[in-house]
Amino acid sequence: IQTLHLKHKQWYQRRVRGNREVLVSLVPSQFQQSFRALLEGLWVILHVYSSDPDPDRYVDVNVFKMECLDLYHLILENFGNRPDHRWVNLSPTLHSVLAHSWELIEANNCQSLGAFSESGLECNNKFLRIIREVKARKINEIVCHEDTLNRMWDKSCPLASTYRPIVHPRPAARRHHSDSLSERIAACYIV
Repeated sequence: IQTLHLKHKQWYQRRVRGNREVLVSLVPSQFQQSFRALLEGLWVILHVYSSDPDPDRYVDVNVFKMECLDLYHLILENFGNRPDHRWVNLSPTLHSVLAHSWELIEANNCQSLGAFSESGLECNNKFLRIIREVKARKINEIVCHEDTLNRMWDKSCPLASTYRPIVHPRPAARRHHSDSLSERIAACYIV
């Protein structure tokens, strides 16, 4: 779950959140209301369990568990157990998120699991690939690895980093979700 939760959250934020109604319109009409509820439930669950932990705010595990189990039952009742319309298989990843993420949050002292994200490591892989493809000599493998290691060493050097230009990040995009989703997210926390 630790590796996959960030990927699910990023995929959902980039692809689904802005196009929720477009996705709902692609589903057969008898499933549209349930599918809309599925997308909203996924948004709430992924937001709560993959957010960064806050020492002043704890996840109400009982409320979060009910959100997960309600969504689990919604999937099984509306998409999985109907012999005439059985077109959804519950993947092991989705099962682990819906059935067991609340256990991980409870074991983590009722804190969200965003601190266990591997995005920092994955970001380094991106830099390594760019350095290897663009800024390293390609005479042979040893020279390429030498150049890559030297570039990474320069990147981690505190003295060298003082000479790098400061890049100001763009302001974060404003999240647009309905008040009912905000209330469901807030209900999962104990302040």
